[in-house]
Amino acid sequence: MTGEIGRYLAMGGYAAFVWPAYGVALAVLGGLAWQSWRRYRASSNMLERLQRELRSQAMTRKQQRLGLLALAMAALGGATALVLVAFSDNLVFFYSPSDLKAKAVAPDRGCGSAGSSRRTAFRAGPTGASLVPRHRRREQSRGRL
Repeated sequence: MTGEIGRYLAMGGYAAFVWPAYGVALAVLGGLAWQSWRRYRASSNMLERLQRELRSQAMTRKQQRLGLLALAMAALGGATALVLVAFSDNLVFFYSPSDLKAKAVAPDRGCGSAGSSRRTAFRAGPTGASLVPRHRRREQSRGRL
């Protein structure tokens, strides 16, 4: 039996080449495994460190809700400011005739007046201001009046 093991270890006369090749292959594979383990350990440590930093910098859910609430309040305030600017002088939809005479309204500007179901035009001419209903304006432009 020792003779069979001796023949196997002699590798048919090529043992001087085969066994060193096995040794080199085993050393290379062992080195690669060791280097992979070291890189894995370094990557794990770096990941843990980055996660700790991220947790310390991340906003909590309460802080996120508070930030969203502040943003919504700012948007609501901006919308309210825009509405107030838009309605600064145009909030009244109907003017009484005395209001139309008192205010400086552009000539031939169509506007609704109180107590009138039709659109009228406020005309400011050299002789004074007057309210002219729309149907009257059409008749005047056609020369019927």
